[in-house]
Amino acid sequence: MTTAARPTFEPARGGRGKGEGDLSALSKQYSSRDLPGHTKIKYRQPTQDAPEEVRARDFRRELEERERVAVKSRDRGARGEEEWMNLGKRNASLMTPCALNSTRNSWRNMLNNCRYRTVFQQFVLTFFFFFF
Repeated sequence: MTTAARPTFEPARGGRGKGEGDLSALSKQYSSRDLPGHTKIKYRQPTQDAPEEVRARDFRRELEERERVAVKSRDRGARGEEEWMNLGKRNASLMTPCALNSTRNSWRNMLNNCRYRTVFQQFVLTFFFFFF
């Protein structure tokens, strides 16, 4: 039978035998890992959502304001006609007049508002409207 799983009733203790120093005297050497790492407490600054400030805020008004700003930015569209014209000045060799003149649905109306598109954009739009 093995002795590995048996309990130890008399564990070995160092520092008592011949040639061993007394381990009760602490060594003067220590590791940086033995030192405390976080020695300062960080306090909440006045603008860091203190409970009094949270109670005083009107979250509904703030949310409505953010929604209003988002709706305004969404209504402007991705790019205006001026931005397409500026893009055309930079890439004049790739520009062609917009060929989508049909007014069958609102998507085509919206996309036809611009004057010029790149060849690639025209291809993508034509492909999209042809199959969908």
